[in-house]
Amino acid sequence: MSPRFVLDTSAILALFHDEPGADRVEGIIRDAARQACHVAIAGVSLLEVYYRVYRLKGEEAALEHYLWLRQLPLEVRSDLSERWLLESGRMKARHPMSLADAQIAALAVLLDATLVHKDPEFEPLTDIRQEALPLKPKKG
Repeated sequence: MSPRFVLDTSAILALFHDEPGADRVEGIIRDAARQACHVAIAGVSLLEVYYRVYRLKGEEAALEHYLWLRQLPLEVRSDLSERWLLESGRMKARHPMSLADAQIAALAVLLDATLVHKDPEFEPLTDIRQEALPLKPKKG
């Protein structure tokens, strides 16, 4: 069985902004294109990328990022099944995290995947495999 990954929104944005860890995300996507691994993202990550780029660069840039992301070899999961809903609720109830992060973490659990992120909110989650990307250096 090939490795499975779920990319958090922070990992996708690291790639877009060429932040630390972008090379790792690019490598995972390249492996997915070669069918050496399976990569999924939650539909809520598409929403987060779209609105964050929209705020920074406007609607046209947001749409370009969205369309580019949709062309990547990623499985987009937006079918919030009952199992996913309940797992998300369990994550949110047990950990101080956003609803979007709870959905993303729950997807990693459901897919038995490694969650790739650069979000400290995920660190307390000991019941899922994680690969934390380097954080941006703090400005001075």
